[in-house]
Amino acid sequence: VLAGVAGRGMGLKKAADWPALIAKAEPKPPIYKSDNFFRAALIVGVLVAIGGTDGYTRIKKSGLDLRLEELDQEYKDRRKIVSAINNSIGEARRIETEIQTAKAEIESFGKQVKAATYLQQRRQLVVQGLLDGLRRSIPNGVVVRYLEEEPTAPEVFTLSAWALTEVDAEEFIAQLNQALAPVGLAVAGESVFAQPGPKKLDGYGAELRIVPLHRGGVEDDAEGAGQ
Repeated sequence: VLAGVAGRGMGLKKAADWPALIAKAEPKPPIYKSDNFFRAALIVGVLVAIGGTDGYTRIKKSGLDLRLEELDQEYKDRRKIVSAINNSIGEARRIETEIQTAKAEIESFGKQVKAATYLQQRRQLVVQGLLDGLRRSIPNGVVVRYLEEEPTAPEVFTLSAWALTEVDAEEFIAQLNQALAPVGLAVAGESVFAQPGPKKLDGYGAELRIVPLHRGGVEDDAEGAGQ
């Protein structure tokens, strides 16, 4: 009954006409083939692509920022190492300079000690040679009053003696001059004059200086010893 009513409403007089109507009504295409679907899918795809690109960009930037921080820290660490190396080099050079200065001072001091030792040894030889020369040179009738070294003139001595006769005084001076030659000394500036002696005996006084044979020779020898 309902089918008949529907058929009459659609202008169909009998049921045999229905298949033609059904055949004329074409089915709608699937939704995935519609234009709206493609437009929506395109928009969604663009949004997904943009979102993916943005996410990738953020991840990439984060990685680059991290790498930049690592490189910056590495640069700072290397700067510290370079600075420490430069400081070490500067300190090493300073120490080397101090060592060279100390070596020069030690070398100079060594030369001074060597020269001083030489002078001391020479002075001992000179004094010993002077005393030995005096002992061999003093004849009978001669008395040595004093022998002293001049404070401002090393190896320069002043001697005062007394003799019974003028001949004794002159003989003493000649023999002393001969005895002192081996040790590099000589009598100079001698003076013989009449002078009362012990117990007011008549006699002659003798004043003389004993000096190095070559003035300045001792200093020259000492300089040579220090080299």
